[in-house]
Amino acid sequence: MNLTTGERTRLFSRAVSTTGSSEWHDVDRINESALLVADIKRDRVFMVDPETEEGLRQWNASEHFSPESGGPPDDWTHLNDVEYTANGRVMADIRNQDQIVFIEPGRGVLANRTLGAEGDFSTLRGQHNPDYIPESRGGPAVLVADSHNDRAVEYQLRDNAASETPRADGSAVNETWVRTWQWSDARTQWTRDADRLPGGDTLITDTNGDRVLEVNESGGIVWSVSIEKPYEAERLGTGDESATGKSAAVLGLRSRTGGQTGTTETLYGSAMRSVWYAITEVAPPFALNSALFVVPKRMGPTELVPLVVAGLTVLSWLGVEAYWRFALPAIRTRFEGA
Repeated sequence: MNLTTGERTRLFSRAVSTTGSSEWHDVDRINESALLVADIKRDRVFMVDPETEEGLRQWNASEHFSPESGGPPDDWTHLNDVEYTANGRVMADIRNQDQIVFIEPGRGVLANRTLGAEGDFSTLRGQHNPDYIPESRGGPAVLVADSHNDRAVEYQLRDNAASETPRADGSAVNETWVRTWQWSDARTQWTRDADRLPGGDTLITDTNGDRVLEVNESGGIVWSVSIEKPYEAERLGTGDESATGKSAAVLGLRSRTGGQTGTTETLYGSAMRSVWYAITEVAPPFALNSALFVVPKRMGPTELVPLVVAGLTVLSWLGVEAYWRFALPAIRTRFEGA
């Protein structure tokens, strides 16, 4: 698309006959003759020539992951993002296995570069849209929306044994991912995108927080826009995702967790949101975010809290009625019989 004239040119398209977790979730342009595709339906990453539609290269998740891992068969990996890094390598987000993997042509997954592990929820849980930051901009680092941990987070690859002989791929034996930055506030709920901007700020998409916001190097909110259930955001003119941003380590970014949102609300809305924040503190993020995903988009904390209270009241009432109708007569019968 020409953003000045609005002119559009279709480069490549293919129809998908089903809905749900059966679509392509990400497509990145590598050069004029290759596109990189994240294919959820077939649990694969592939390159395609948009003119000839010829497949150039492919990696299947079944080459590395056990079929017992991840989600159900119809949504096994939920492979939702791909990114070309360098020297033919590809970074892929394997959401249902809580991992980000690096794939090298002819070798498959570089095990020592994998970020996260299935069930290691302290590192990643149900993440989306990771961005790779190379050494030239302070990396290797990965900035990612850690969705079910309700935060944006960055990890830096550090060599803990620089004197040891490197592997054939040039990486050190004891390289490990170290968390160097994270951000969330009291409102953050199911983050699904985070981009590092050229000036050092970070653009964050907070899906169930119903907003897109930008935070500065000290963790303060620069601006925030309310949008219903946003998925991904891009700052136009700064390149694709974090293509011109630097790592948190080289920028010296300050982490932030919790705290106030700085929004202005009515007394009722503020009270309902306070109750909602209390619920989010104790409810499992995965269950809560899954529930929020299926409720009508117009419903926020001011509508959900009364609904939750009403639901709990009805369940309690039904429990009491069941006790008086069935359990109590049975207890009386046993007591009289004794």
